Amino acid sequence: DEEIVRVLATNGLGSLYAEEIMLNTEISKKTACSALSGEEINIIFNALKSVFEPLEKRQFKPMIVNNEKEVEKLKQENPDKKYKAKEDVISINLSQYEGFEMESFESFNEACDEFYSSKVKSEITGIQEAAWNKKVSKFSKRLEKQEETLHNFEKTIEDSQRKGELLFTNYVQVDNILNVIKGAREKDYGWKDIGKTLKDAKKSGMADAQIFESMDPLGNITLRIDDVSIALDSKKSIPDNAEVYYEKAKKAKRKIKGALIAIENTKRQLADMEAKKEKAMSNIMVPQKRVKKNLKWYEKLRWFVSSDGILVVCGRDAGTNEAVVKKYLEQNDIYLHADIHGAPSVVAKVQSDSLNDNLLKELGEFSASFSSAWSKNFTSQDVYWVEPDQVSKTPVSGEFVPKGAFIIRGHRNYIRGAKLEISIGIVEYDGEKRIMAGPTDAMKHHTNKFVTIKPGFTKKEKIAKEILSRINEDNLLSLDDVVRVLPSGKCDFI
Repeated sequence: DEEIVRVLATNGLGSLYAEEIMLNTEISKKTACSALSGEEINIIFNALKSVFEPLEKRQFKPMIVNNEKEVEKLKQENPDKKYKAKEDVISINLSQYEGFEMESFESFNEACDEFYSSKVKSEITGIQEAAWNKKVSKFSKRLEKQEETLHNFEKTIEDSQRKGELLFTNYVQVDNILNVIKGAREKDYGWKDIGKTLKDAKKSGMADAQIFESMDPLGNITLRIDDVSIALDSKKSIPDNAEVYYEKAKKAKRKIKGALIAIENTKRQLADMEAKKEKAMSNIMVPQKRVKKNLKWYEKLRWFVSSDGILVVCGRDAGTNEAVVKKYLEQNDIYLHADIHGAPSVVAKVQSDSLNDNLLKELGEFSASFSSAWSKNFTSQDVYWVEPDQVSKTPVSGEFVPKGAFIIRGHRNYIRGAKLEISIGIVEYDGEKRIMAGPTDAMKHHTNKFVTIKPGFTKKEKIAKEILSRINEDNLLSLDDVVRVLPSGKCDFI
């Protein structure tokens, strides 16, 4: 048989309120359900009603509770034991949180906002701090290594100069050993035999031999003078051996200047990085849920604003193609269409007598780029434009005009070889910042923060992520916002 607290918890109450109910009775929460008497069942039922009575009466007491201070005190009293602080957000007072620190709020929503946002911020802070610490660590480790190198140079200078000086202050003793070696070599003694002879002389108490330590097969000896081991080439004189050490000290001195400059540069870079970290950590914000904004009528279509400030729209599909012509094509506008099957109806809010070469170029690029020429990987496409009264939905006898299609009557004005290329950026238009996809010349006129794409081989979802990372500095856009404005088909950056 299951324990009563488990039955309460698994039947909709959850562990928090199951525990609370049992705390309001004198019955053990581990009592098996089958062992409960009728009276005990009534006691539990009354405790349940008592716990939730404030909710029925709408007597809410939203608060955040925690026992951090109590846990800190326990840790100080028993440092070897592990204690974990508890924190919760509740809408009514619970006896199991008696003695906890409490922070009250006007509403449960406010309490939840504070509780969960602080947790999210703590997590974000941890992640950001780890990332910044990695950057700071790069410079601190470099500085540590450079300072260690500087210390080694200084030690080399000190050691080398001391060894050179010791050779001269003990000149007679060292010279006697070198003369012994030289004399033995003149009598054709080998290095091994000479070394053995010097060791034997040291053991026998010969005064000059007391500084001798060892000899290698090439005739290099090691002497120990004033607890300093000095390596010498026995074939060289004392001044020549001393010069080797003095030259070593000089080289180290020359390197110290560069080491000091490198250390100062690294200290400056480290300070800059720590300042950036401090600024970034102080500016950490809790991400807010993105509120879906109401789109303007033109944002439900494809659109751009020309360099001259002309609004241009086109359909996204058959349904919006119909709307573009029937709802938005007016007498003072012009109608455009790429000369290829599978192209949208384009409406430019400009009179034909106001057209200029630059505007026609922009209109052509926009119309061509959002046609099927993009998915076919074309680099250019012809586009034509006509007056509104040349656009009709009325077919000749025996013809059928499908949804989104129109009949063009009369002369067509062509824009030859319109380039397939679209730029995407955030522009200020109609009182707000909006994402716009249009010709590069138009984009340059409205913003300097944009990217340009062409027909290519990369999935547009991948391209959209990269675009988002490049232009979304103010966190205005979602990935869907970017995908929505891209041409149909794969793309590549220019």
